[in-house]
Parts: sequence; C-alpha cells; structure tokens
Amino acid sequence: MTDRRGEAARHILLLDYADDRQLAAGSLNRFPARSSCEIDWSGVPDVERRWCPDSDAWAALAAELCAPWVAQDALVVVFWGNLAVPTVVLPAWLLVRHAREIEDAQPHFWLHPLGGDVLIECLPEGAVTVAAIPSLPPGGP
Repeated sequence: MTDRRGEAARHILLLDYADDRQLAAGSLNRFPARSSCEIDWSGVPDVERRWCPDSDAWAALAAELCAPWVAQDALVVVFWGNLAVPTVVLPAWLLVRHAREIEDAQPHFWLHPLGGDVLIECLPEGAVTVAAIPSLPPGGP
C-alpha cells in the first residue's frame, strides 16, 4: 500500500475534510467521546471487545471481522486517530490484505463499512471494540 502508483493504490479513495466529516457524522460521531481520540463505550449497548497483542493477531481479527464485507464486495472507511492522515475508503478485501500495514501506519483508527451499521475502534495497545452505530435521537442533526 505504500506504493502510491501500485495496484492497491488504484482502489483507495482519499477523502477531503468535508467528505470525512460527512461520513463521520453518520458513524464515528454518533458515539459519545471520552477524549478527542477515544470513544466512551460505557453507555453503548452490545459492545464486543477483543484484544490483539501484535500485528499478526490484528490481521487475523481484521480478516474475521471483515469477512461479511469482503463477501459483499463492500467498501470500508478508515478514520485515523490523527487528522494529519487523510481518511480513506477502500474495498474490504484490500483492508484484509493489508491489515498489518494499516495497523502499523497508525495504530489508532476506526473502521466503518459503507452501508453497514457497525463501527470498529482499534487502539494502540491492541484493544479492538465493535459496536452497532447508534441511531440519531429524535430531533437530532
């Protein structure tokens, strides 16, 4: 994925800030924040938590979690924990193929399959949390 002109790069869409914020409004930003870079999961129902002690464990978990989206040929948004790194949209199969590189690039990120109703948070210490995206409250934005 580091080759900007390679085969993988042709499948990756870098989002501008406006598109990033629009996609975040329907996914990442629907969760309560604990800090500027962490979600407060304490009030979110049906949260699944996993632990990935290394890149190999993360790659295996990414393959498991993304299997339904790979089968549907779905696209996945990757929001990074650092706004200096642009948000990207890529096919789920490409995310699985390059899971180690994604985790190495910025170990704090969120995944959201387009058209799906889940968000996956990946923290640097290896914590992975999966939860359904809350619906907007009545009268919400």
